[in-house]
Amino acid sequence: MERLKDFDLSWYTKDDLIDLLEEYPNLFEMSAEELKKLVREKYFDAQYHIERANRLENDASAIEKYLK
Repeated sequence: MERLKDFDLSWYTKDDLIDLLEEYPNLFEMSAEELKKLVREKYFDAQYHIERANRLENDASAIEKYLK
């Protein structure tokens, strides 16, 4: 994307930003506050999924131990 060529970002970060445009077509027009809010929401969502994954692993481990 032409707009990203002036930023000192890795190629994979640029790819991620381009992918994010599908979900957030106005990403490059968002204000700093809107972007900060989006960052918080993404980290919160990630934390939820980490905790959920940990719980699922614990459940699987408990069942596996019971099975043995």
